[in-house]
Amino acid sequence: NDPDATCAKQRDVIRNDFRDAWGSYKKYAWGKDELKPVSKKWNNWGGKGNKKGMALTAVDALSTLYIMGFKSEFDEAVEYITNTVDFFQNAKVSVFEFVIRITGGLVSAYELSGERNPKLIETAQRVTDTLLWAYNTTSGLPHQTVNMKNKRHWSSDWAQGGSFLSEMGTVQMEFRTLSFHTRNPIYDMRGSHVTDILYARCEANGFLCPTTFNTHTAQALDDHITIGSLSDSYYEYLVKQYVLTGETEPRYKKMATDMLDAVIGRLLRYSNPGRQAFISELVDGDVDQRMDHLGCFVGGLFALGADTFPDHNQVKTYRRVAADITETCYNMYAYQLSGLPPESVNFPSGGDFQNAEPRYLLRPEVLESIFYQWRATKDPKYRVWAWNIYKHIRAYCRVPETGGFTSVDQITIIPPIYTDSMESFFLAETLKYLYLIFADDDVLDLKKWVLNTEAHPLKIRRRDPLDVWREWERSHPGEPPLFLPPTIDGVNKHTETDAMSAVRRRSQPIFAKVDFKGSDTVPAEEIDYNDMGEPQY
Repeated sequence: NDPDATCAKQRDVIRNDFRDAWGSYKKYAWGKDELKPVSKKWNNWGGKGNKKGMALTAVDALSTLYIMGFKSEFDEAVEYITNTVDFFQNAKVSVFEFVIRITGGLVSAYELSGERNPKLIETAQRVTDTLLWAYNTTSGLPHQTVNMKNKRHWSSDWAQGGSFLSEMGTVQMEFRTLSFHTRNPIYDMRGSHVTDILYARCEANGFLCPTTFNTHTAQALDDHITIGSLSDSYYEYLVKQYVLTGETEPRYKKMATDMLDAVIGRLLRYSNPGRQAFISELVDGDVDQRMDHLGCFVGGLFALGADTFPDHNQVKTYRRVAADITETCYNMYAYQLSGLPPESVNFPSGGDFQNAEPRYLLRPEVLESIFYQWRATKDPKYRVWAWNIYKHIRAYCRVPETGGFTSVDQITIIPPIYTDSMESFFLAETLKYLYLIFADDDVLDLKKWVLNTEAHPLKIRRRDPLDVWREWERSHPGEPPLFLPPTIDGVNKHTETDAMSAVRRRSQPIFAKVDFKGSDTVPAEEIDYNDMGEPQY
């Protein structure tokens, strides 16, 4: 009955299961992007051109390896990633996914391990320099996809040729940190320019933004507001950017608190009769009463918001919303026969939730919110909830023959149906959040670290936000500055400090403007969409 002893045993089970899943990846898919744990095969991202793999799972697992104390495995993976992996194959990759998983994973591994291995930063910089080609658009908003070999970049027809909110709004923390370590401000400049645009376009709406923007005009292409798929991590980064800067930059505070208040005022709903809290969507002004598992990160976001803005006039509401949303999302597991959640739920006519997509993809968002609630309240029920969730993941998603874990379909039956896919975020996020819930707080001190959307810790730094920008200008006298934001109708270039605006006005692109076939999109007839691989969201 010793709670500390029980917690230690639970933590050891999670750690050992991570070790086994990592071992399964090494045995059956080493160097490839993802493990297929049932068939003992692998899957690579980006189409047929990615023949060798880019070790996506290995990169994404680095921070978890380090936090859990697998130092020899961490060193082995770093050596392989920085010396052997070819990131520049003829592969068509998601810019957003590579930033959060590859750039974020490498930079985090560098910081966690004492900033002693410059190869991690050098590799992150080379990969990110290629991804930056996607930002060579009329507006400076990025295209979705870049070919890592020939640097062509485009957005797909299913995105109306535009860019999704989550894609453009979830690179700023990684880019700022990379700029700090490379002393090259171009990454931060690119990310900050996107923030300028979103500030101008969305301020009047409390920084609730549509999901899709035109990369030429920076105008919205739809009137769909959601904290779920295609938008989710943009909202997460509004709070976390302020945390990353040591709570020093006022515009991030305004964006974050205005957004949290707007979510409460416009999107928060409670079902009847169960009073299940959920975050609805707005489609062309009408309320759509549904919620994705992806949106369940919001419980943690409000918990983090309450801790970050303790003097805000709505802080008590933030704490209540954090608890209520987390409880609804936990019940998405608890109310199922298998104990596993659906990918999304509906609240028909405002009633209690019903399953919409009965499949579980090993997602972490509910455990993420439970983690933040545990840290904020120390209420032991959150550890109980986390262990209840993991018991069912372990029972129905673990593949005993290999030690890997698989996504499942048909969560309403026992056993659910294996789908033979272990996405890299299971090792990067799901098992990391579980481990941290049962670990001591000093294993990851949230006063020193902020987690990116892939759960890679980045170091919080209280510093002059222009230090790298000014240093670059001093060290390159007479050279053209790096980046000149394009003139965009309605975008106020003075949304930050006057000093930052002045630096930015003296800038030009680091790369020459590259237009393929007279356009900065690849002509549709030249794109083999069947060879792109599945979109990763």
